[in-house]
Amino acid sequence: MDGVFNSRLMNLEESAEIILSFGDKSHAREVEAILAGKSAGDVRRVVEEFNNSAEGKSVNELLRKLMSDREFCEIFIRKQNEHIAARQEKYSKLSPRQKSQILTVSSELAELAEKGDPVPAVEEDAADYPPVKAYRLSGTGTRKISKLGDSAGLPGHLTWPVNSKGGKMAFIGRIALSELEADQSALKLPPKGILYLFWDLEDSLGDGVFWKVIFSENEEVSADENDGLPVGFKPITSKWKTGNSGILHALSLLLGSHHQLGGYPEALPGYPDMRLQCVEQHGGNVGDWILLLQFSEDKKAELIWYENGRAFFWIKKSDLENSNFDQTVMIIQSF
Repeated sequence: MDGVFNSRLMNLEESAEIILSFGDKSHAREVEAILAGKSAGDVRRVVEEFNNSAEGKSVNELLRKLMSDREFCEIFIRKQNEHIAARQEKYSKLSPRQKSQILTVSSELAELAEKGDPVPAVEEDAADYPPVKAYRLSGTGTRKISKLGDSAGLPGHLTWPVNSKGGKMAFIGRIALSELEADQSALKLPPKGILYLFWDLEDSLGDGVFWKVIFSENEEVSADENDGLPVGFKPITSKWKTGNSGILHALSLLLGSHHQLGGYPEALPGYPDMRLQCVEQHGGNVGDWILLLQFSEDKKAELIWYENGRAFFWIKKSDLENSNFDQTVMIIQSF
C-alpha cells in the first residue's frame, strides 16, 4: 500500500513540476520578446502562440484533469512558490534600462485595455468561461453607505473581528447591496444587507485564517461610521483571462486601481488558479468557487497588499445562494 501511495505522490509532484516548468518557459519568452524591442501586440502574439502550441495544450489538459485533486492542489501551491521566487530573482537582476523597457510596453498594453482590448485568453479557456456581468468599484461614488478604507466603528449589533493576538483586524470596506440598485452582476447577491470586510497583515504571513467577512441584513449605520472613501458601482463585462501574460499583464494591471465585485479575477501572473487554494481550504471542486470581490492597491483608501499586490475574496456558489459568507477565502497576490 505504501508503494502505491508513494508512486501516486511522485506522479503528482512530477505533474506539478511539468506544469510549472512550462509556465517558466512561457514567462521567459515574454521577457525575451520585450527586451528584443517587440511591441505590446507582438509580445502578446509570441506568448499566445507558445501557450497554444501542442505542448501548451497538453500541459493545460493535464492541469484540468488534476484541478479537483486535493493532494495535487497542496503540492502545486507549495511548488509554485519556489518557481515564483526564482522568477522574481531573475527579474531583480535586470538592468534599469531593461526594467524601463518592460514598464514602457506595459503602459502600451494598459492603453489597449482601456479601449476594451484586454490580453486575449487561450481560445479553449475563453469558450469554457463566457463573459459575465460584474461591477467596477470606484472611489468617486456618491453612495451613502458603501465605503472603502478607514472606518470609525461598527453598528452596535456587530463585534469587530480580532487577529490571533486579540488585536483589531484592519477594515477593508463595506458594500451595501441595496446600493447596487438592480443587481446586474452574475453573483445574484441578496437584495439588501451590508458586507463588512476585514483582514490582518501579521496573521496573513502565517498559515491560519487572516480575514473575516461579516454579512448583516441590517443596513443602518451610525453617524460615526462615515469615514473612508465613497464607493461607486459601474456595470462592466468581465472576460476570462488565463493569467499567462506574465510581467507585461501584471504591470499593466498595477498602473491603476481595479476594485471589482463579481466577474473573473484579474490575477497576477506566476500564480496557480486561485480556486485550487479554495478547494484546498474548504473542499469542493474548482467549478464550485466564484469570485466575490477583488481589491487593488489604493492609497486613497489605505489599501496596501504587500508590494504591488491584489486581494481576492472567493465564495462557494452554494454558500452564496444561502447568503452564507462565513466560509469565504481571501487570497493575496503580489508582484
